Amino acid sequence: ILDEYSQDAKKTEKDYNKSKNTSHTKTSQSDNADKNPQLPTDDELKHQSKPAQSFEDDIKRSNTRSTSLFQQLPELDNGDLSSDSFNVVDSQDTRDFIQSIAKDAHQIGKDQDIYASVMIAQAILESDSGKSSLAQSPNHNLFGIKGDYKGQSVTFNTLEADSSNHMFSIQAGFRKYPSTKQSLEDYADLIKHGIDGNPSIYKPTWKSEALSYKDATSHLSRSYA
Repeated sequence: ILDEYSQDAKKTEKDYNKSKNTSHTKTSQSDNADKNPQLPTDDELKHQSKPAQSFEDDIKRSNTRSTSLFQQLPELDNGDLSSDSFNVVDSQDTRDFIQSIAKDAHQIGKDQDIYASVMIAQAILESDSGKSSLAQSPNHNLFGIKGDYKGQSVTFNTLEADSSNHMFSIQAGFRKYPSTKQSLEDYADLIKHGIDGNPSIYKPTWKSEALSYKDATSHLSRSYA
């Protein structure tokens, strides 16, 4: 299904390049710009704690944000990544989730010059295929974006990592949306306009900039907090 939307993205890219505005708006950047809102604030860090383990009750509470876990493919000596090298486990929950947001994601991706397949894949990871409490009604936050949306927010426990990759738990405010469509639109707005002090941080992930969805994913994995 993700490949299907990647192919649609390629078909519309040529039309987009013909019609897009060639003028570029230059945005001034301040040396003292605000930090990335996705990163913990100083106040949140003051109240950090050790993360709960999977067998502890705390991790099962509804106010704890959960995400999908994934494992990177091993580096093979012969560089062979054929279908015999690994097994893919199908998930009906993930398929159902993709179907539920695919139409909106495809249209938003087409309008905003971003890969719908990448948007959907990130939503799968950040929301545990839509099963996390943060992603479900009444919150509808598919990407774990912090802050508030038109004044609406919800507080969750969430895991963060420091510069040494040590995990800790904090309480943070996350945006609360009327529906998943608004969450997808807000994510697209973030990808198009970046963060305070670095409006072009996600520009290499745009369809008009990245050679393929794989290049977009590679950059996003390094830059998305």
